[in-house]
Amino acid sequence: MDAIPGASDGLQGGRVCTTYLSDQLARTSERIASLQSGRAVFTLHGQPSSGRETALKPLFLACDSWRRRKVLDQIEVMLVHDADELHPVPAIAREIRRHLDRYGVSLRSETTVTAVAGGNALMLHGPAGPERLPADLIHLHPPYAAPDFVAASRLDADGTNGFISVDPATLRHRAFRRVWAVGDACDLGDARTGGALRHQVKIVIDNIQRSRRGLPLNHYDGYTVAPIATARGQLSFGEYDRQFRVRRSLPVPDEITARRAWWWLDRYALPQIYWHRIIKGRL
Repeated sequence: MDAIPGASDGLQGGRVCTTYLSDQLARTSERIASLQSGRAVFTLHGQPSSGRETALKPLFLACDSWRRRKVLDQIEVMLVHDADELHPVPAIAREIRRHLDRYGVSLRSETTVTAVAGGNALMLHGPAGPERLPADLIHLHPPYAAPDFVAASRLDADGTNGFISVDPATLRHRAFRRVWAVGDACDLGDARTGGALRHQVKIVIDNIQRSRRGLPLNHYDGYTVAPIATARGQLSFGEYDRQFRVRRSLPVPDEITARRAWWWLDRYALPQIYWHRIIKGRL
């Protein structure tokens, strides 16, 4: 949060909240539950970002809660996004737009958050120039930075912004040939998700073995997932690769349209797979 001037002060005593800090979760829930009218602004930014699509979850779940309490019509909800499109995959972008329209959320695209002013307003810079946007609730999607140890160990490089410098196809370090890396700290240019990690681990394990035998290395195609909770008990579960092509791991014709089945998968099945299979290198 320190990368956004005024954000820390706004979190302590202002109208700013976030679900990205564990010590702010209870306060964020309370602020969303207590809002009855006014303006609510949610922010979203592109890469680098951890789970870009999941950053929409607080927005949609808040809107769903306000709708259930019959106060959504009294709240002006805005999404401030620094990119010119909602998502690089057209089908996923259309699904996001469908739910923004369903909740009556207005979109401010190509607009960057530059600071928090007085704990109750965002300083923005968009196509029309700088702007001060006051709000009754501000939910921040904070900038994402690599761990300090990456730069301290010289695993980064010029242009990686402190992230590990690896070949995005082979996941091998560009300078240190015996170093391989997976996960959020890598400079891959792809969405950082647990689904992406599952494929990266497979590639690295195989490539280490192939490297030892002098065989050509396999390539990671940037596969990732886009789990977007659109309401309580509803989730869109898109999958795509580095070329922004829709991928499907399940034998169904449509994973992108939000359904209860995908929420159950994300809520109950995938955490077990992540902690007991992916992290242990078994999947």
